[in-house]
Amino acid sequence: MTSKAPTAVALLGGSFNPPHIAHVLATAYVLSTSSAQQVWWIPVFRHALAKRTELLPFSERSTMARLACEIFGDRVLVSEIEREMGGTSYTVDTVAELQRQNPNTAFFLVVGSDIFAESHLWKDWDRLRELLPFIVLHRTGTVPPPGEPASPPLPPLSSREVRERLLAGLPCDTLVPKAVLNHIHTRHLYSGDHI
Repeated sequence: MTSKAPTAVALLGGSFNPPHIAHVLATAYVLSTSSAQQVWWIPVFRHALAKRTELLPFSERSTMARLACEIFGDRVLVSEIEREMGGTSYTVDTVAELQRQNPNTAFFLVVGSDIFAESHLWKDWDRLRELLPFIVLHRTGTVPPPGEPASPPLPPLSSREVRERLLAGLPCDTLVPKAVLNHIHTRHLYSGDHI
């Protein structure tokens, strides 16, 4: 990704459909409190867990992720590794490929405390836990698993809520980074079937 790879990188995966302020706050928290020199946002290419909503095309979500990360400069990158790998996206495979490509980089996986309740749905969860340490972000309404330190609670915000508000014509100025919201309005995203 860069000519001189950082020695510690936190990975923040997601649909980013669209990216919202909780993603930005999570990134700021990780950069401020962990040993990660960079955070790499990893938009999902093809979601492994069936979702009722359709994802916008990868290129749109990747563009919005880049716009959301602009405020961090070179401390945050958007990786297209899952598009490059193709097929269904599984975190364990993505992590293994990033470790193969960057053998001198220590990776951390940023996860919400809510995913531990869904760990049985993840491919090779136990192997993933062995591959790299987790940075657990506290999601409102969940309890971090025992032994996992967690951040202060993030705002209870989801991309689905943002999509529904956009579709209803409700303001999202405080929920979505300005550059992302401008892109959404300019491109007329989330104004029809994609909620």
